[in-house]
Amino acid sequence: MTKLRRLLSNWPRGTLRLTKELERSGIGRQLLASYKESGWVESFDHGVYKHAKDKVDWLGAVYALQQVKGSTLHPGGKTALALKGYSHYIGMGNETRFLYMHHLDGNYRWLSKFETVERVQTNVFNYHKTEYFSRYSTGTFDIYVSVPELAVLEMLYLTPNKQSFDEAGKIIELLYSLRPELLQRLLQECRSVKVVRLLLFFADYYDHPWLKELDQSKLNLGSGNRVIVQDGIFSPKYQITVPRDYGYDTV
Repeated sequence: MTKLRRLLSNWPRGTLRLTKELERSGIGRQLLASYKESGWVESFDHGVYKHAKDKVDWLGAVYALQQVKGSTLHPGGKTALALKGYSHYIGMGNETRFLYMHHLDGNYRWLSKFETVERVQTNVFNYHKTEYFSRYSTGTFDIYVSVPELAVLEMLYLTPNKQSFDEAGKIIELLYSLRPELLQRLLQECRSVKVVRLLLFFADYYDHPWLKELDQSKLNLGSGNRVIVQDGIFSPKYQITVPRDYGYDTV
């Protein structure tokens, strides 16, 4: 019973655990099967377990996957901004929860059991620096989410295909206190010219003070035009086509 007590006491309610992670802590498959037969744990999916009769949501799934060594999965984009309270504009009701990870990370297909979760696998951002993440507490357990400076870039990565241009603009309008030093590093590491140009465009449009502190000469702005939306208005300053509603003097 010592192993069982230790297992349950170190397993926050509302979270999942992966078989391979439990094995590393000394709970083998045979012992786990015994706990399941005795009614202490239940199978959530192949290789994934939860407390018996426990209710687990997508945050509990994130907790489980962030225990995996080398995992980069995390709430990002507007999901991270909503969790950290940086924008009252974002609702969390039935909104899609975007979980970002490096493109070589595991697929974690069982996440599809959470209908509102969408996985975004990409190599555009650097997910290996702790300074790009901050702790978020559910009240029962903690997970790591993107800091606002990374989250806004992740959101623009999905614009306009999975993130509307207009909503992105409304969210960025409220992000007037981003940290320019951190944003500078993220922009220099960003592998998407579209993301960099869009961030500069919105910052200019809303006249955010941190724009003046960015050294744009160190950013990869690429060459040629980028059509963000069809039938829009062309911005010669940022070499992108944006919705006509955004036509103004600095376009």
